[in-house]
Amino acid sequence: MKTFSEMIRLLEGTSDSIQKINLISGYLTSEKNDKDRVWAIGLLLGIRPTGIIPVKKMRQWCIGHVGIPIWLYDFSHQITGDHAETIGLMVASEVQNNNLYLHNWIEKIQQVQKAQDDQIRELVMHAWSSLENDSVYIFNKLITGQFRIKISKNIIVEAVCKTTGQDINAVSYHLMKDWHPDQIYWQQLFNFENSESRISNPYPFSKIYAIHSEEVETITPEQWVALWLWDGIRCQLIVRKGEIHIRTMGEELITNKLPEFGFLQGGYGDFVIEGVMVSWIGDKPIDSEKLLARMSRKYITKKVFQSIPAVFIAEDLLEEEMADIRFESYEERRSRLKNLMARINNPNVLLSPLIEFNDRFALAYHRNKARETGAIGLILKKKTAKQRADIVPEEIWEWKNEPYTIDAVLIYAHRSLIRGNHFFSDFTFALWDGDNLIPVAKAFSGLGDDEIIEISAWIKSHKIESFGPCGECPSGLSIRTFI
Repeated sequence: MKTFSEMIRLLEGTSDSIQKINLISGYLTSEKNDKDRVWAIGLLLGIRPTGIIPVKKMRQWCIGHVGIPIWLYDFSHQITGDHAETIGLMVASEVQNNNLYLHNWIEKIQQVQKAQDDQIRELVMHAWSSLENDSVYIFNKLITGQFRIKISKNIIVEAVCKTTGQDINAVSYHLMKDWHPDQIYWQQLFNFENSESRISNPYPFSKIYAIHSEEVETITPEQWVALWLWDGIRCQLIVRKGEIHIRTMGEELITNKLPEFGFLQGGYGDFVIEGVMVSWIGDKPIDSEKLLARMSRKYITKKVFQSIPAVFIAEDLLEEEMADIRFESYEERRSRLKNLMARINNPNVLLSPLIEFNDRFALAYHRNKARETGAIGLILKKKTAKQRADIVPEEIWEWKNEPYTIDAVLIYAHRSLIRGNHFFSDFTFALWDGDNLIPVAKAFSGLGDDEIIEISAWIKSHKIESFGPCGECPSGLSIRTFI
């Protein structure tokens, strides 16, 4: 339990992907208990035991156990912003004095799921008196059903690959299947003999380079085609041997999040298409954040399906009937893709249209009109271009819209999870509407370390009120924001 808790503390304290991979891999390598390793992967992926006690009751027990007034607990909670952490700091032992593993504590929680409060309280008090701070924090999260950590599934997959030496596509395929740590052993989870995971393998995604406005002069309609640049999840739609798999550019398998594409499993042959997943309503896509929010849900309701429908916009055909066609010209691949799309003929899979142009002035016109179609710019692709990971910049470009800029008023600042509670790094901005400030945007990037230090000092000396880790700021600081 202690080594897992230390790993979580370190993961929450870094934003560096390589460091996260090394931390998870280091834990999986050093932890000798296979059940703990399986549960660790499960918890990181969002598989957690059912909560059996509300946080409010834990708060009451903590106040009674420590013997402090309610106001002091609530004041402490305002600083940490998290009940599990507040309780951990108040009740934990300085030295852990039991040798129970992570899976032992999870089993104990599962055993009292239907027990009376007295039995649950006895387990809670035992944990509080025998675990050190980090482990109490994890225990509190587990027993309340609130354990979650913001970490990309792809980072977890890469960490497992580093530990086991297995192929990244095979690991991703198996981890995204339906499994539970209570029902599988470490050896079963990573036994890939006779595995058919290769059928889900994507091709390397094409690299798209940004083009400067002055370089557009070299683009001619005789040698180039133009397509809309969509704001969505770049992925590959893979259909092989009657199975469908959808992989993102980060090689994350997201098939189970997109059941509306199950119809592709039969009758259309085998193929691999590269394109963009968007949410499309009417004649254009809607805000990509809504699709990302849908993808983050564990369960997707009928209402969500209807309000945030997923549509795949096909841009390039990479494989047809198990034959790699990436080294054909784009013009030839586009012709094949057009024929395939005619056979599919389904509103969930659309062919990205070609944009007609005569010269660079026409391209500039279409670029300026991109937002009206729901796009964020143009893709410029050479007709003779081959699709390969090391594609040269002279064959495919992106020409994005110029960003909007606003001078917005800072109204809220959130303490940084990365740099520590002494600094603020997540901000809420607003615009004036008469005498009222209307929140319009949130931002958590774009400032350097020196600017973070400077703005944190200003917030500490000017903030009006605190709400846990969040501080309300007076309307005296305006910051230029790019959208």
